[in-house]
Amino acid sequence: MDVECAPKVLIPFLEDCYYDHVTVESSPLERYVAEMLDGADVEIVASVDVTALGPQRHQMVFTSATLPEDTVQRIVYRADLDWNPVYSSIQFPAELNRRPASGAAVGAYVSVLTAQQDYIENCALLSAVQIVAATGKVRQIRLAAYDALLRVRDLSRDRTALSTAERRAELARINETMAEQELQLTFGVETACEIGILIPALRVENFHRQLIECAGLTDNVSTVSAMLTRLASVLSAEQASQESIDARKQDLRRLRYGVAVGFLSVVAVPIGIILGFFGGSYREVDAGRSIFDWRHYYPMYLSVFGLVFFAGAVFLFLFWRERRELGRVTGTVTP
Repeated sequence: MDVECAPKVLIPFLEDCYYDHVTVESSPLERYVAEMLDGADVEIVASVDVTALGPQRHQMVFTSATLPEDTVQRIVYRADLDWNPVYSSIQFPAELNRRPASGAAVGAYVSVLTAQQDYIENCALLSAVQIVAATGKVRQIRLAAYDALLRVRDLSRDRTALSTAERRAELARINETMAEQELQLTFGVETACEIGILIPALRVENFHRQLIECAGLTDNVSTVSAMLTRLASVLSAEQASQESIDARKQDLRRLRYGVAVGFLSVVAVPIGIILGFFGGSYREVDAGRSIFDWRHYYPMYLSVFGLVFFAGAVFLFLFWRERRELGRVTGTVTP
């Protein structure tokens, strides 16, 4: 917006713009932007509300006149108050303040460039757009990471509410979301912290770095990166817990089938031996005697019972050996 007024008049105007208390021909700023885009035949993705003004913003003031330092700080803080340098966080880029007739001041939400060249103003505007977009992206990633953390917590609390397949699918979706957010943090935010590759100008690069410092973008990136790292740790622990539960279920299932098959073997094998003996044409088998005649058939029965006892003894020996080996590994048994 081109405004012809005294410098201090910009203070309430910037305040109204910051809180969207501005109308253009009786239309709110958001609606006016939407009408401009529609009139220019700009294609807009239906799922994205590009005209909604988010909380991330940075105001820039360009003036051809040199302003006193006290006036600059009033504009940057949007407050008509005396300046106290002790409590000021305004940055003055050295490369933009070398010339006596020009200057620049960078704040967290407002920057002022005085008597700068047109291409410097344009590049500074592009720098601010890049930083605001990156800050908005950091906010989205932070909300997505927090939402993913809540989903992981709900999965940890309500283990019985979902089946194993549903829990695996939900963990896979959370893992995919986290990977996407890490990709967005790298290519959508961290790449915005360097503008010298795109615009090889020392003054623009100096302004960009000062704006990053004032906006706290580096600290926000570190915070969100730490959130994603902790989320990855929590997600890995939850996946390990799920794998442990699945392994336990598999062990119990194998134990159930093993006990059933073992029981059938213990019962069926001796009976099969006995029936095979009495069903064969052996001279020891007397057709006139019952198969339960112990006095006559006790050698065969003792052989079968001895075989069963020997199998049980082998099992107990292997069980004792396994416990001893595990004790040596864990240190509970001395060799």
